[in-house]
Amino acid sequence: MKTLLPGCVAGLFLLTACAPKPRLPVYAAINQEGITSVGSPMLFGRCTRSALERNPYRTWFETAHQAYSVDTAALAAFRPLPPDVEIAVFFGTWCGDSRREVPRLVKVLDFLKAQPAQVQFIALDSRYGRYKQSPGQEQRGLGIFRQPTFVVRRQGEEIGRIVQHPVETLEKDLARLLTGTAYEPAFGASWKLYQRFKRGQTTMTEAEVARFASENRSTLSNIYALDGFGFVLASEGRYAEALTVYRINALCFPNDAIAFNSLGDVYRQTGRSRLATANYRKALALDPDMENPRKWLGLKNDVALVR
Repeated sequence: MKTLLPGCVAGLFLLTACAPKPRLPVYAAINQEGITSVGSPMLFGRCTRSALERNPYRTWFETAHQAYSVDTAALAAFRPLPPDVEIAVFFGTWCGDSRREVPRLVKVLDFLKAQPAQVQFIALDSRYGRYKQSPGQEQRGLGIFRQPTFVVRRQGEEIGRIVQHPVETLEKDLARLLTGTAYEPAFGASWKLYQRFKRGQTTMTEAEVARFASENRSTLSNIYALDGFGFVLASEGRYAEALTVYRINALCFPNDAIAFNSLGDVYRQTGRSRLATANYRKALALDPDMENPRKWLGLKNDVALVR
């Protein structure tokens, strides 16, 4: 791992080394670099725009930045960006959607004359065990399951977010958020569940699960739209919420082994072995070669599941 540490931050470490203050967290470093599982360089953790303007990231950043034309009319009323507005940019330098949308957002923010302090860049890891996480855990509790996600805050409170791609355009979506107009981002089913969980409603009855699945099935392009959200929740130990998401997903995609494998994982992680086994068996009934349920059921590769 390589770390690019600005001189001012390095000096801060030296000045505070012996001071009677809590130890600085390791994520105080910025512009950290690592290698993805396929051998490509990536940024992870808090980073700066200037890091994206350096090799090897500048190739895709500058290309997308220069090619984008900002709809100035859509955002003219918000120029300069109000001082009480901040945007947290969660993205992956390894992610194609991030490579497309982040440079565009930066150009939009250039037009809005956003100050550096109003924009926080958080690059998420792609490696196993750290997937979609930052070393500072800035994403924790925010339901960040798609990259990029642009979280817009006013006076420190989230007023909305753009998830993976705008619903209309970046400019029109931002204008809706800044005016307080009703706005639902892409992956609306996950957004609705996230809002519910924020209110402390972490579980659902069978009837509620069935109703939510019925009302939102047509909005789900594939099983991963909810499965990814459940994965993030489970990785944060929010098992009740993850279970709610996976139960809905299993109703929406009853013929997909992934739905029951994910349910099996959460039941196993919470010590409910009987339910875990039942769902792993459902997964294997749909996909007899699926590796994860075979492993947890103790089946060797050449042994078929006896139903």
